[in-house]
Amino acid sequence: MAMRTILLMALLLAGTPAFADAAWEGVFNFQSKLAQQGNAEAQFKLGEMYEEGLGVEQDDALAKEWYGKAAAQGHVEATNRLSSYDARMKERQGRSSAEQARREAEAREQARREAEARERARREAEAREQARREAEAREQARRQAEARERARREAEAREQARRQAEAQERARREAEAREQQRRQAEAEAQARQQQAQQQAAEKPAEEPAGKGDKAFSTDPCDSPAARFTSTCRDRK
Repeated sequence: MAMRTILLMALLLAGTPAFADAAWEGVFNFQSKLAQQGNAEAQFKLGEMYEEGLGVEQDDALAKEWYGKAAAQGHVEATNRLSSYDARMKERQGRSSAEQARREAEAREQARREAEARERARREAEAREQARREAEAREQARRQAEARERARREAEAREQARRQAEAQERARREAEAREQQRRQAEAEAQARQQQAQQQAAEKPAEEPAGKGDKAFSTDPCDSPAARFTSTCRDRK
């Protein structure tokens, strides 16, 4: 109850948590003066403040000393505190050890989680990088396939154009050959016709009918040169 009263006084003096330390120091100084004057209640409260570290650095030896001074003046609560001090100290140390162990466990758990998070982030980064590389490889393969296909089509188009050009050139040459043959045939036919006409013109005139063996005829197909004339060959 006494410590709750002191705590309430400190909070009232502090006003806000920002001034708590200064308020506890004021309470400690006030109780210290009374304790040094021999006030048993102040000596007891000073022992509490040393035990709890309120307004002063925690000190078990000084706490037990002030509890002892108050108990020597018959302060019952100080006597009880002094007799159970070692047990409370062990309990406090146990709580402190448990708290320390809890904090260490929390720290280890936090470190484990952070390590897992880093490992997860690393794996995700590696997976993204792997996916990026695979995507680039697929894109590169696609472009190469497109380039090969384009080159193949262009080669086929060039080959097709070459074949068409060859076919056109061959057709042109064949047409020229046929035209040459036609012209040559016409020239030969014309030469034969001219020759036949010339031979017919050079042949002496035949006697009139009844005066010789044959009647006069102007038909070139009846002449010896008729065999050189295609029209006469067609008539036979």
